[in-house]
Amino acid sequence: MKFLTDRGSATVAIAGLIVVVMSAFSLGVAAIGILITKHKLESATDLAALSAAHDLPLVFAACQQAASELAVSGFQLGDCQGGDAWVRVQGRAEISLLAYPIELQAEATAGW
Repeated sequence: MKFLTDRGSATVAIAGLIVVVMSAFSLGVAAIGILITKHKLESATDLAALSAAHDLPLVFAACQQAASELAVSGFQLGDCQGGDAWVRVQGRAEISLLAYPIELQAEATAGW
């Protein structure tokens, strides 16, 4: 004999399963977005360090060049240090995942 409480239970179970699958898919897409942004940040930081090395031994000018290159790519300069023949650049990016800010950093060194 069927009970009235059993009607529609499969529908509720499928609806719950759809919510779980969609949530997992959304988190997966967000994680891939973070990885892509991290890769772009690393590439932009490498380019900024190479571009900054061109202005050495003027470390201040080199750091300004690095900041400019990172800004073109949509990132910020976190730190910049240098010497007569080298410059170390740190790029930063901040993205949000479900309203939580996530800070990404990359570092590159270049010289001649």
